[in-house]
Amino acid sequence: MYRFPDDLDLGIVAGSHIPQLCFGIGEVQIHFSCGVTICIQGEIDIFLGEKVIANWAQGSLWSSLDFQKIYNKDVRNAGLLSNQILEIQLDDNLSIRLYDNSDHYESLQIWFPGADVPEIIV
Repeated sequence: MYRFPDDLDLGIVAGSHIPQLCFGIGEVQIHFSCGVTICIQGEIDIFLGEKVIANWAQGSLWSSLDFQKIYNKDVRNAGLLSNQILEIQLDDNLSIRLYDNSDHYESLQIWFPGADVPEIIV
């Protein structure tokens, strides 16, 4: 809806890992050990190399149990592929792509630890 800001800096997640995924009605939350949380209502693709191994979208279940491969993986890097795609690169050639693909509804929120950095709404 709002697109990712051009100056989005997710360097804080590099070197952390993903200890927890939470599932709710219409939402997936990815928690990072550094304290960042991303709440997704849009679409998620999990890649192994260039191949999509799992997909989630609001109103559906995970397409494959391979999404579990991201548990406890270290984050190598996180950055924008475009103003509509955020990619989080993990160990073992895994990556997560989060999409802002709705013009009418919020796709995700990024919450940072502490009160000094405001949340980002996409």
